Amino acid sequence: MNERTHLYHCSKYDAIIKILSSGYFKPSYCLEELSLFTNEKIKMAYAVVCFADLLNEEVMIHMKSFHSDSYLRMSKKWAIKKRLSPVIYYPDSSYLGTMLKMIVEYTMNKYENPKEEDVKLINSVNLLLGYLKQYEGRYWNKKENSFSYPTQFYLEREWRYLPLPQKGEAYYIDEEGFFDEELKQRKQDELVKKGYVLSFTWEDIEEIGIPVSADNALIGVVSNIWKLSKEQISQKIHFLPIDSVGDSSLEKNA
Repeated sequence: MNERTHLYHCSKYDAIIKILSSGYFKPSYCLEELSLFTNEKIKMAYAVVCFADLLNEEVMIHMKSFHSDSYLRMSKKWAIKKRLSPVIYYPDSSYLGTMLKMIVEYTMNKYENPKEEDVKLINSVNLLLGYLKQYEGRYWNKKENSFSYPTQFYLEREWRYLPLPQKGEAYYIDEEGFFDEELKQRKQDELVKKGYVLSFTWEDIEEIGIPVSADNALIGVVSNIWKLSKEQISQKIHFLPIDSVGDSSLEKNA
């Protein structure tokens, strides 16, 4: 079988330029519904950097779903070295889903009045929750400012980077905090200030996908930051069949 998947980080053209100019991916908060709590769905936002593990021919469909017009395709060797991991998908009704609910319920009971030996368990489960995802569920749609219709998350085959601070606790905020833009920005700035970013080198990038109508800003930025020639940069650029930045055919058809 000759086909193989690649790790894609899809976003807007301007965001891709910012990532390239900084040399790192900045974790951002992603609001999700967690169905592993007894009798209720809790909404929680983890600070993550997300990648989709896709065949080349699947990328445009993925970009359309998330209103993106550009991407960075990153090396899996780099991802593993940086300790990224595929998320664990579970149907709610599966044995795995049932066992995970038992673990979460047990930990929540410890959370109320934790003993010293319980802290490691609580921190570990907090982090584990950031790597779990329903097989099918709803995601927060920034463009529509609402939760999406039920989506089959498994099709993304997502890999994630979660900041892991020295004490082992995971960075997350609750639903109320997610909608507090000032708080959310302050928390994100704190992560960057403390160095919890996902760095990369030019060699870690396999391909840069940008709209065919994009300007030369990307080449200028990369040339200045990475000290590369236009020819070296052009070797990794793949132009996408998109009308224009900010008004793409992907968005028109979404």
